[in-house]
Amino acid sequence: MKIAILTQPLGNNYGGILQNFALQTVLRRMGHQPVTLKTPVPDARYTPFRLVLSCCKRALKKYLFRDPSIVFVNPLTQHDKGVENAVAHRRFVEKYIDTEAVTLPLTSEFCHMHNFDAYVVGSDQVWRPRYNQYLQNFYLDFTQDADVRRIAYAASFGVDEWEASALMTTQLQELAHGFDAVSVREVSGVELCRQYLGIDAEWVIDPTMLLSAEDYLQLVDVESHKGEPSYIGVYLLDLTKEKVAAIESLSRMLSLPIKYIGRMTQREYPSIESWLDGIVGAEYVVTDSFHGTVFSIIFKKRFLAVGNSARGNARFESLLSKFGLLERLATIDAVDCSRLVAMIDYKMVEELLELEQTKAIDFLNKTLK
Repeated sequence: MKIAILTQPLGNNYGGILQNFALQTVLRRMGHQPVTLKTPVPDARYTPFRLVLSCCKRALKKYLFRDPSIVFVNPLTQHDKGVENAVAHRRFVEKYIDTEAVTLPLTSEFCHMHNFDAYVVGSDQVWRPRYNQYLQNFYLDFTQDADVRRIAYAASFGVDEWEASALMTTQLQELAHGFDAVSVREVSGVELCRQYLGIDAEWVIDPTMLLSAEDYLQLVDVESHKGEPSYIGVYLLDLTKEKVAAIESLSRMLSLPIKYIGRMTQREYPSIESWLDGIVGAEYVVTDSFHGTVFSIIFKKRFLAVGNSARGNARFESLLSKFGLLERLATIDAVDCSRLVAMIDYKMVEELLELEQTKAIDFLNKTLK
């Protein structure tokens, strides 16, 4: 079956790219021909006033207040650099992911011009209004008149509250009823689908968790870690002084040095492979990233997941509760380091993960027949 996957733009997002890589890998192993519809990265350029203001604020924070969260990149070119410097990300996509470049919004003309048998939308907050200018596209509005399968796999709202307007909700309800099967990534998404879309949805794991640790280890140089000193791997999307202080406290308690991974420099973003490598080699991981947390579990690491309400805490709570790891989630002002140094029973986690993998594969097999 020829399948089109619709997801968030494959820009410089480590987890976003790897969830797409994982879903394509699984679908290929099932005998299908998946292609990802590669949407453009949104333009995030500032107005002239905001550019000047941003430049002054970042300079003050970095050089006067010694704020560790600031990697100073000229705001005049920050968006361009953010896209252009993700060269290694583009190489990964070109090597491992089959794509077809498209421009949003997609229309019925696109659907009629292509011979896809099915469309799969997911994962990575594809159903969150604030992250999608053309939200109806992610409910496959452009396929309404086509004889195709419509499936949502691990579609994510990111939060546990409904964010769409009343008018938008009415439109989305109609589109949602056109799906052949819907699954969501967060348990809260099941209730959102029932209450606001009027449909039943299954709760499934993120696509990245459909693959094994061994699948990902093939992408990295495991040998490079032999003889390397242990460290705390830190992957933070929003680095603050408070988070740095908590990490330094944890570092002293564990007697481990700190190593930042996946952080953009003035020159480039580290590659997908080096990001994975940084987690693989870590003794302990601290992250405020959903996929940073996912890969900590996949590679069986002790970890601290720092809650991030602005980016969506429901994702963390749903993931960690599924595997009995909710105690690893903390807000930065309430980090109990003594509790977080404890070992994790990964035997139990592994058993739960195998059950969830079977459930998810069964969902895909059943809906793609």
